[in-house]
Amino acid sequence: MSETITQLGTLLRPAIPTVVLFAAAWIGYRLIVQRNLCRVRQSRGEARRRITAIESTLRDLQSKVAAIEATVDRKPIKKRARATVEAEQTKIVEAAEREILSAVSAVNPDFGAYATDMAVALAANGVRVDGWTDEGLLRSIIDQLGLRGSN
Repeated sequence: MSETITQLGTLLRPAIPTVVLFAAAWIGYRLIVQRNLCRVRQSRGEARRRITAIESTLRDLQSKVAAIEATVDRKPIKKRARATVEAEQTKIVEAAEREILSAVSAVNPDFGAYATDMAVALAANGVRVDGWTDEGLLRSIIDQLGLRGSN
């Protein structure tokens, strides 16, 4: 039996350095893994602390924004909007008045010339104009101007 053990020792002697090398490599690998796991745990803990700090800051900002919104008076904003609308209305009314005045001034020379021609024609014919005739002539002029204006 001792001879068998001696033979076995002789066979295993060259394998011992290889086994030791593998064991050392395995132990080194485990140490590296353990060290990396420790770093990961520390990084995770630090990340959680940062996230907690960021969330706390966000909550503070939200409460500050809510406080600012609560103190903001909406009346000046409404007043400015109303003033802007009124200014626009005034501009529109003024523009419409200018257009009406320009249209009237464009019609006035035609109307003046027509009235002058009518007066000369009536005077030449010796026609006497009373209230009824005057009203009829005025309607006639308005009708003719309406027809001419629609063309």
